Amino acid sequence: MPTPIDGFYAAYLTATAGQGFALIECTHGRIVGADATGTVFDGEYTAAEDNAFRVTLQVKSPPNVRFIQGGNSGPAGDITHQEFILPSDFYKRDFVRLDFGRGPINAKFVRIRETVA
Repeated sequence: MPTPIDGFYAAYLTATAGQGFALIECTHGRIVGADATGTVFDGEYTAAEDNAFRVTLQVKSPPNVRFIQGGNSGPAGDITHQEFILPSDFYKRDFVRLDFGRGPINAKFVRIRETVA
């Protein structure tokens, strides 16, 4: 049975050095997605306190991608692991602040549709 987070999302991302866009799917505890630079997201989510979700995410960027927080992935590309709490109503908020290792990102999530069970 789907959880309240299960669905397809457009993510509009803003940070100190730029903006980005990603498509993300959340289904049965898994998160997968990609952005226009070729960066891919792969991770998991579980229930957390206060009706929120704990997210663990691997972010894999191809070589020489410019990060929206500043800097770039370099000639070998870049892989990071991120952990954060996502409020259960994240896609109903104007934006959600995500604190990543390179710096914060403001994300506006738009739910495209629910995942079909």
